[in-house]
Amino acid sequence: MANKFITMILPLVVLAIFVRAAPNAYYQQREGQALCNYAETDPPIILMPNHTLTLPDCRHLECHQNAVLLVHKCRHSIPPPGCITIPGNPELPFPACCPLTHCSM
Repeated sequence: MANKFITMILPLVVLAIFVRAAPNAYYQQREGQALCNYAETDPPIILMPNHTLTLPDCRHLECHQNAVLLVHKCRHSIPPPGCITIPGNPELPFPACCPLTHCSM
């Protein structure tokens, strides 16, 4: 029974963890706020309504692969380490780039 768990269940659990952690186009489209076409190396960008970023702006954000622009859902008022703010934009009072672990899905 233990062998069956290790060979069948454990790989599925590991796969689920990787799928959840990996940024992907599905999450971006589901939110419906993405206005950024990004290359493979760019992070997914999720925008607040009526706010746009051009592709160069997205690249300048330099977010980590495990982070998204999720200001409208992030519950943190204190920037977690590595978060980025966009100066001069009153619509973005909180860190613009928050690790997924700090934000509600």
